[in-house]
Amino acid sequence: MLRALYRRAITDPTSLSRADKNAVLGRPSPEEEDRLCQDRVHLSFPELLAKALSDPQALSRDEAELLTHGADHHPAVRRADFVEGFLRDAPMSPEDRRLQTTAREALRDSEEERARANASRSLDSLAQATRTDTIA
Repeated sequence: MLRALYRRAITDPTSLSRADKNAVLGRPSPEEEDRLCQDRVHLSFPELLAKALSDPQALSRDEAELLTHGADHHPAVRRADFVEGFLRDAPMSPEDRRLQTTAREALRDSEEERARANASRSLDSLAQATRTDTIA
């Protein structure tokens, strides 16, 4: 199932639904992704992306973290622990891993990458402001 989806992502990325894209990218379903965003920042994931593109300075820390780390990221779980657990629970052959990587690269979205970059800069600014306030 995923192999066919990965191949379709590589050959015709525009044919994929948001749910298909999320599956290839290892993200929650669109419904779950939107629910997680709504629960935390009262915006759907597409609304959050739009805000990061149109007014990145207005992003809250939670909004910037959701975009930077993903809607299903939990701050209490170290990313290395999450990745290690994921790789252990979902073993893949080297061929499937290459197919997955190629499919994910094919789905790179310049607007989403720009929104995530804006969110990352926003987090950096918030961290700098916090350090400055602590020193003062």
